[in-house]
Amino acid sequence: MELNQLRKVVIAVAGIGVFAAIALADGDSAGYSARLMGYGAFEFGQIVNGQYSKSPDGSGLLSHYALEQAIIKVGGEIKRNNGLSVVLLGQGTLSFPYTLPSDGQTAGGFSSYSPRNTWDIYEAYADYLLGDQNDPYLNITAGYFPFKYNPDARDFGDYLFRINPYPQFLQTTFDMPFAQLLGIRVGSAPFSGFRADVLLTSETVLWPLRDFSLAGLVSYKLLSFAEFGAGIMWDRLLSVDDKLTTPPASVNTNNFTFQGTKVEFRGALDVKPFLPFRDIFGKNDLRLYGELCLNGLKNYPITDTLNPAYPGYNDIEKREPLLLGFNIPTFKFLEVLSV
Repeated sequence: MELNQLRKVVIAVAGIGVFAAIALADGDSAGYSARLMGYGAFEFGQIVNGQYSKSPDGSGLLSHYALEQAIIKVGGEIKRNNGLSVVLLGQGTLSFPYTLPSDGQTAGGFSSYSPRNTWDIYEAYADYLLGDQNDPYLNITAGYFPFKYNPDARDFGDYLFRINPYPQFLQTTFDMPFAQLLGIRVGSAPFSGFRADVLLTSETVLWPLRDFSLAGLVSYKLLSFAEFGAGIMWDRLLSVDDKLTTPPASVNTNNFTFQGTKVEFRGALDVKPFLPFRDIFGKNDLRLYGELCLNGLKNYPITDTLNPAYPGYNDIEKREPLLLGFNIPTFKFLEVLSV
């Protein structure tokens, strides 16, 4: 095990130990409640038709390529009666590289084809509720936390935090239809059905890293049959290194920048309340939903012919991912079946 991996394991074990110590020493009698959390999964599937620059046969394509990984998450949560809660969750993953040879040759040595074991921080944040704990008027979250504003989206969607405008890039992970954000979120639900959130987050996935973005979202539930939402994000509003976020003119003749403004709209309609026999349906059945993102409001004078790898710089219609979905009725046999 590498030194960095060992350090992560030690930190995770120490954090879990703190949770366990508080739970055993204080418990509910001192205003605390604590619980250990765990999760395990085994995933096996296939890339039927895909692209990968280091594909085994050198073509840049993957055809019927097997995927497999095992995942374990372990950690805990501490809650205090004053509305403060702290969550620490680590994730261990056993995965395999894409570089397995297809011709039986191992010129690069078996080590480059060996399974990969990693241990990372999955969640580490504090959450504070102000007001009635069952109906708080303000919610503050800080740290490394999961965030999902579109509850209907099962795979795509939640574009505001999972897509990059220049160049256009969509982050998707199997069974993880949300974003992992590093920063702070302030949310409020001042009256029934309405919610607003403001987030200041640091870039941790796409280069250049560490730039800060500012986002705002609002949503409104109309009785029990409709929900609408909108959001705006000033991507990389605060640059950590201007020469990386906006390269100098000597190498940037088109005044290109990684900064961009994203705007999203979403909506959902549930027809069950209008049906006379609605009790036979599950909670999520018969929901129609959609989300549209304007992924960068500014165009750049770059043609797709000259830059085939980066389409859409000069055409906003090519930077508008659209999600449409419908939950097929399963009559409570499944929690949700969405297409």
